[in-house]
Amino acid sequence: DEKARAGLDKELHTKIGRIAGNPMIYNVLDAAAQLTEEIISGTRAYIMQKHNSALEVDDQHRRLVEAIISGDRNQAEKLMREHMETIEKYILEIAQQRGENSLVFHR
Repeated sequence: DEKARAGLDKELHTKIGRIAGNPMIYNVLDAAAQLTEEIISGTRAYIMQKHNSALEVDDQHRRLVEAIISGDRNQAEKLMREHMETIEKYILEIAQQRGENSLVFHR
């Protein structure tokens, strides 16, 4: 059930923000909970439409959780960057399809 998976996706990001020990990350995620949920659901729906599967994202989540559980900070950071780059790519594709030029990410 993709709706349930989207909820788990959001919950994972919230928990990672909490265990990161960075109150700013957690508070931003908490304050933007509705927006975060919409972004996650919309992005997952787009990925499902494009690939008929969200296995790529689910696999990224699985590997990230494994790195966190094993205490491998470097691997966890690397995997989180890869995940965010993947999601950024899909969000930009969605914006381009909609003709939105105002959605820009800065690093």
